Amino acid sequence: MGEPRTSGAHGGVRLRPYAAPVAADPPPSEPGPAVAAGPATMLELGAALGADVWWLEQVFALAGAWVADTREAAVRVHLAELSRVAGDHALALRGLLPRPAPVDPAAWVAPPTGGAADIVASLGVAGAAESRLALLHRVLLPRLLASWGAPMGPSADGAARAVRHARTDLAELRDQGEGLLQALLVDRRTVGVAHAAALQLEEELVTSGGMRPPPPDIPPV
Repeated sequence: MGEPRTSGAHGGVRLRPYAAPVAADPPPSEPGPAVAAGPATMLELGAALGADVWWLEQVFALAGAWVADTREAAVRVHLAELSRVAGDHALALRGLLPRPAPVDPAAWVAPPTGGAADIVASLGVAGAAESRLALLHRVLLPRLLASWGAPMGPSADGAARAVRHARTDLAELRDQGEGLLQALLVDRRTVGVAHAAALQLEEELVTSGGMRPPPPDIPPV
């Protein structure tokens, strides 16, 4: 082929072939966070469903208690409906708790971590509607819905169907509540109130161990 030709149009300058820049090696990949798997064994199912029932009963109690002294009528109606639906699904899931003899199925239902009961007790003092909606619809319900996203083992078909039903109903109410919350966020103050409430609850849940406990080594007594 020979050397590249020169051209008089370039004043006799020899043209060199174009060489594309060499791309730098990409940084090494990291595995990143792993989404928790759904319950597969009887002990895992009991621990998970027991915690879910406990949290649903807390949502039932909180939302119901806030109905009476919430000023905004649309928010009162929403809280009442959320309380009813959470209570209905808590009862349905209670009926699906594992029943190995001689375990009382109700023994599975307990605060999932040592600090969970105190966390819920502290939520009762939230006064502003934007705080209440942020606690429910930006922290508690999204965490419950996320925990229900993982598939369950084949031995948990009945519980899986009940959980899917609960997930559909509560996801719809989560979206409705988020819409009400956004309508209440009208200035820097209201945004700050909602954000502070959600941030504090998120921090407390993370540091206390989350929404579900690890499965026990033996059934509860």
